[in-house]
Amino acid sequence: MATSASWHQTSLVDDLLETIERDPMNIEARKLLIEQYEALGWSDAAADTARNVLELWPGTKEAKALQDRYGLHSTTDSAVKVARKPLALPNIPSSGTHTALDVQQLGVEYMILQDDAKALLRELSIFSTIAPDVDCDDGLAGLNALASGRMFSAARGKYDTPEAAKSKRGGTLRSARAVAVSMKADEDHALDIAINDLEGVIERFTAKGSAADSDGDEIRETLRKRVEAIRTALPSGLCQTVSDAFMHVEHEKLQRSYRNTETMYGDPVCDIEREVFWASEDGYAWDMDELAQAISANKGAMRNPLSRENFTADDVAAIIRHPKGKRLAALEVEQMQLKQGVRQETVSRLRSMSSVMLTDMTETSQPSHEAVDDFLVYVATLPATEQQAIDRLRVPAKDSHTGQPFDDTIGDAVRDAKGNRLCFHKAGDLLRQAADFLG
Repeated sequence: MATSASWHQTSLVDDLLETIERDPMNIEARKLLIEQYEALGWSDAAADTARNVLELWPGTKEAKALQDRYGLHSTTDSAVKVARKPLALPNIPSSGTHTALDVQQLGVEYMILQDDAKALLRELSIFSTIAPDVDCDDGLAGLNALASGRMFSAARGKYDTPEAAKSKRGGTLRSARAVAVSMKADEDHALDIAINDLEGVIERFTAKGSAADSDGDEIRETLRKRVEAIRTALPSGLCQTVSDAFMHVEHEKLQRSYRNTETMYGDPVCDIEREVFWASEDGYAWDMDELAQAISANKGAMRNPLSRENFTADDVAAIIRHPKGKRLAALEVEQMQLKQGVRQETVSRLRSMSSVMLTDMTETSQPSHEAVDDFLVYVATLPATEQQAIDRLRVPAKDSHTGQPFDDTIGDAVRDAKGNRLCFHKAGDLLRQAADFLG
């Protein structure tokens, strides 16, 4: 890993390269760039820059010193002239101010740029092989255009040859970083930007004839890599947006199969519109209008209405973040407040009552009846806010025998047990878990 001094040196290299780009004839900047390359240990880059100096200023003392230092051939050597492929220069409008020397100098600069592009193309090709998760397509395309002499095409971002453009359906993808920049610049449309990019990946994938696998595993893996590449360039607040885009693309373009084929109201999952579509981590697809209504009806319990299993923490966050689920955040907060509003004395009494219920083996269940009555008398003495907490708080409890989640609140379970609508052992099971949850 680079030291702090190295980071300073690389920053200086960037500044020098910008200076040379603005003023290609600045020999002092090139000489300083050679020194920085040597300090960083980049001998090949230093030698390439020295070669540029030799080509631009042949016969000068600087060129002579660099020629001896790096063992370079003079640009007057015939071998160099044969090795360098002539580059066709664009037509330059005659304005009366361009001299033959200007045109010659422009040709030299073009050849230097072409050589540099070839060197970078080789390095980036190697890097893309050892780091397949990094999006290098845009860079490779641009360098390939420069290396082949298509300077104007590279400047305009149109990298394909005319023949390639005709046969290419998917178009040129932007870099992952460019997509991230666009998303940060227009957060209101960040989801659409990410979706459009992933759809472009699918089009390009299909154009290459790579979508041969019937289950789409290969293209899904390609999309996941693209998602991760974009996420690395985004602030944390926008990372989830790219994951949401992948979810929508899977639903709309890849026709993903879910554990349910219909919504709770009986509509086909494939017909759910993007604005209300959401898929949970357990493989269910939802119409968020329906899901929000179901959670509200269940007093804010973040539980899958179809499987009756609790949603994961990430799913709960996604539900509340969704425009259709934002109002559920208040119910989630209320549940947390209800939990905090139960005093330890109440928790202790819950634990004692549940212990009696679970161990009561009498024929009349008299000990359980007495324990329930005592608890109800105690609850009647509590403040109204704590009574409300007991009646409305839902705990993440499951039947110890069947594994099915309980639907009752603490108050519901106690009243149902007293009214013989719920057996004492099952009520005791729920209340014991409630005491553990609150304690």
